[in-house]
Amino acid sequence: MSNIPNELERIITEYMPIVEEGQRVSIGLLDGILLLQKGNEEEGEAPMVIRVDAMAERLSLTVEELFER
Repeated sequence: MSNIPNELERIITEYMPIVEEGQRVSIGLLDGILLLQKGNEEEGEAPMVIRVDAMAERLSLTVEELFER
């Protein structure tokens, strides 16, 4: 089994309770999106499935820009 970086372990610990069946949590990164989704344990998946989707361009937005305040 490979080691999980501290940052990823913190994300798993804090978001696991809010990742529900049929829902997913998206976390924006500077150059991608981290997607958390409840796994189907009956099909042999982990309790939470983690996927990273890369983006073609690096993002550099402030919170104000993101929410257009």
